[in-house]
Amino acid sequence: MATYINSGNVFFSSEESNLELLKMKIETLLFEGFNLNLKVLIIAAEDILEALNHAPDWWDVDQTAKNNAIFVIPPMSAEQILEAVGESKPEYEKVGFYGQIIFWTAPLETFSKTRWSKVVKSSVYDSITIRNANTVKKLMALYKNGGTSI
Repeated sequence: MATYINSGNVFFSSEESNLELLKMKIETLLFEGFNLNLKVLIIAAEDILEALNHAPDWWDVDQTAKNNAIFVIPPMSAEQILEAVGESKPEYEKVGFYGQIIFWTAPLETFSKTRWSKVVKSSVYDSITIRNANTVKKLMALYKNGGTSI
């Protein structure tokens, strides 16, 4: 098992093939051990790598912008989250997705004008978890390095 900074991410392997059962076990352990009632998302590192390989060309290009990967927690889908948040404002933000990961970029100076800047206060916030592009890429480097430190 390995973790990366205080990002809420843990790499682990398990012989449990039922991901829903594994998710419930982890949620129970978090509640019983730390009194935390959290939703857990289990996603294979290979699925993240595949999504990154299909990320839009514009994602994480402008290092002065916010570049986020928004992970959708089942049973919600990326399409449902996109619909709930509403149509993006192309003059302020770019949004695309692959699988259960939504890619989002917005210049810092116009961040507050974007639809996605308001997602924290929205009804879908409990169905997503957001990581910046740097964290996602470092997590994948950690995975590729066999779980040892970067």
